[in-house]
Amino acid sequence: MEPRTSDRAAGVLVLGGCSYAMALFAITVVVPIMAVLSLMMGPGPYPWGAYLMWTLFALAVATPLGLWLTHRAREAGVVRPFATVGALTAVVAVSYAQTAVTTSLLGSHFSAMPVGAVFAAGTGTVIAVVVLYWSGGRGFPWVLVGLVLACAARVALDQSVHEAHRRARFDETVATVAKYPHDVLLLDDGRWSAVGVSASEESFSVDYAGAGGDEMKVDAWIDFANDGVRGTSADPFWHGCHGLVVHCSETEVDGRRVLLIRDARYHKHHARVRWNSFTYVDVEPDPLLWTPVTGHELLGLVDALHPADGDGAETLAEQIIGGPRP
Repeated sequence: MEPRTSDRAAGVLVLGGCSYAMALFAITVVVPIMAVLSLMMGPGPYPWGAYLMWTLFALAVATPLGLWLTHRAREAGVVRPFATVGALTAVVAVSYAQTAVTTSLLGSHFSAMPVGAVFAAGTGTVIAVVVLYWSGGRGFPWVLVGLVLACAARVALDQSVHEAHRRARFDETVATVAKYPHDVLLLDDGRWSAVGVSASEESFSVDYAGAGGDEMKVDAWIDFANDGVRGTSADPFWHGCHGLVVHCSETEVDGRRVLLIRDARYHKHHARVRWNSFTYVDVEPDPLLWTPVTGHELLGLVDALHPADGDGAETLAEQIIGGPRP
């Protein structure tokens, strides 16, 4: 089958079209990054102003590029140049939007989004250019149809992969709890939801997240004979309570010894519970997020601790994946 476009029109479609599409994609990646960096430097009175500013910048760059390509396409004899450039613009816009929406809905890690968007936009651009090349610019409706079908297929694939990942994480969590030979301590507080676990031979940690993005860790660890894992003090319960900047005070919750530890350097609190003769539990906010918590609130969290019961592993796994096992 002979192509229905001239060599000059083909060159504009292949070189100009691909360059234009990749330039648009670069803009859609750079603009959010620059907006976030602007907010990190200082949000100012209107945090949305950074996004608005960089969005206007993107339009100021993309619009002349689109008009230039349209002009070149018309000069080269491409049929329906506005529709052709519009189809290429739609390829990038829909590919990027689909990737962003899928990433958000499925809870995938944001850092993987540009990779998926590059693949989707690149593949869509190649298909669009080929179709427009062989149709002389008349095949833009088929480009849009193909783009919709490709996005639908990718959504289905993403959903399948996401569900497989959730099943694997559920099973891994249950197995981790079952394999740990000592008490697994969980937090029974509606304000906090488990998001991850980690375990070793002598400790079991559960990471929790609050509604406002705060994070808390419940770290249960054992010390049979002060083996040095948590320090060399005669009583591991008091480990870390040394120096002028760390202040410790002992109290009691539900018949158990509780130590409130405050680091004056960073104004951080955490609590330690002597659960039994060899099990200790540290309840502490994430040190990197500066989660605000008072000693009174920590005592409330200590009171909400309980060992995992018969179906505790499944309940914990459901919290982590956000629902029952798929």
